[in-house]
Amino acid sequence: MNLAGLNTLIYLRKSRADLESEARGEGDTLARHRTQLLDYAQKIGVVVGAIYEEVVSGDTIAARPQMQRLLSEVESGAWDAVLVMEIERLARGDSIDQGVVARAFRYSETKIITPVKVYDPTNEFDEEFLEFGLFMSRREYKTIRRRLNAGVQASRREGKFTGSVAPYGYLREKLKGEKGYTLVPDPETAPIVKDIYTWFLRDKMHPYTIMKRLNEMQIPSVAGPSWYRRTIVNILSNPHYAGYTTASRRPVKMVVVDGELKKTRPRSKDVTLYEGRHEPLIPREDWETVQKRLSENQAPPVPRGKGQTNAFCGLIYCSHCGSRMQRSYTNNGYTYIYCMNRHYTGCPTISASYTLIESIVCKTLKNWALGLDLNLDGVPTDTTVYERSLIDLNKKREELAAREARAFELVETGVYTPEVFVQRKTALEQEQAEIENKIINLNDAVLKLKQNERVCKEFIPRVQSVLDVYASSNPHERNELLKTVISRIEYKKTKRVLPNSPCDLELHIFPRLPFNTLE
Repeated sequence: MNLAGLNTLIYLRKSRADLESEARGEGDTLARHRTQLLDYAQKIGVVVGAIYEEVVSGDTIAARPQMQRLLSEVESGAWDAVLVMEIERLARGDSIDQGVVARAFRYSETKIITPVKVYDPTNEFDEEFLEFGLFMSRREYKTIRRRLNAGVQASRREGKFTGSVAPYGYLREKLKGEKGYTLVPDPETAPIVKDIYTWFLRDKMHPYTIMKRLNEMQIPSVAGPSWYRRTIVNILSNPHYAGYTTASRRPVKMVVVDGELKKTRPRSKDVTLYEGRHEPLIPREDWETVQKRLSENQAPPVPRGKGQTNAFCGLIYCSHCGSRMQRSYTNNGYTYIYCMNRHYTGCPTISASYTLIESIVCKTLKNWALGLDLNLDGVPTDTTVYERSLIDLNKKREELAAREARAFELVETGVYTPEVFVQRKTALEQEQAEIENKIINLNDAVLKLKQNERVCKEFIPRVQSVLDVYASSNPHERNELLKTVISRIEYKKTKRVLPNSPCDLELHIFPRLPFNTLE
């Protein structure tokens, strides 16, 4: 097959075998493959237009940005061929991913070139070879995954630490004379772990109180300067401190959300414990006592969509620290919105009445329904004047271009001296700049007008429909309604006042306008 002159893209991706070989010191795989494919491209005479390098070993196309880019360009017909080391480098995902790859190359008639074989998607036999190669690639991938998982489980049963990051209070250390790692106490942070357990067991301190003490002592946390209650609970429930190693406490689980495959890491309820080789920081009896106390004080989970009391969940944010605001209440029934970081990091934001915030939001929605506070004023409703002005300005721009070309001819023929030419050219450039600015301003005005039209036709009726059913909806339904017309609420209040007194509360409410699909 004659391949000379084909506009070709080189795609490079590391496989798991490549990562293992690099760990053994066998050199950079991508650099070696790049050299081999460039030499092969020169040999067969194809024209290399680009090289895409995937530095991640992803299971799915969604986890490989360069592969997504490649498929997008292949589907648009940007390349005559794609050059890879092996057909397996393109897809090792499930049957859906394999179908996406095969379909993209088939309908765009883009060839796949490897040093061993050229796959022509318009050829029925090559198409079968391609589909079979992708299928065998997936089988090989699953075999490798099973082998790796079996090795990890065997290491855990032997008491080795298989994680990439050691728990707080430990350091990761290579085992001598054998493969794998174990844990050794960190002289700096191990005493802090012991203090946390002592405060919780002996002093009966709540995790929240322990968090405040550590922050007051200005001791750096696991992942930053501040401690959080959840971090304390995670340390208190971690079996490694009692000398165990474990199966994964948060295994990866694939779920389908809105038709897309996504990774989740739910906490496992039943975790298998193995006898570890490392030194425990906490006596096992104390650790088991801690687990019993934690289980007795767990808050029951709230089912999704049921029991929700905050209509602003996921919408309202602190303007000072940027964190999400929470809803809470007092014993006498007073409900309020507050910033969690006021307790954690000393954020100066003060709480405010939930009812007051809701009334301000509803008032804003009523103004939007009337077309107020949406910046719709100042632009005429007729585009005729803009269209005429743009036609005139484009004619003037063409005239200036012709005059500039004429000036070049006159200086070349000697009619203009160089000094006169420079003056004429400067004047023409100034006129061109003025015309370009006017055209930009007119285009901005046209865009503004189109946006206003969409707001009037789409957004304002949507706001009115929210108001029509808001009062009769429960908090969960109100939250779903508000998210259709509000993208974000920024909350600001820094002075504490008595209830029902004037305060400095400011809410900056951002409308969810339909401009992202404006054509």
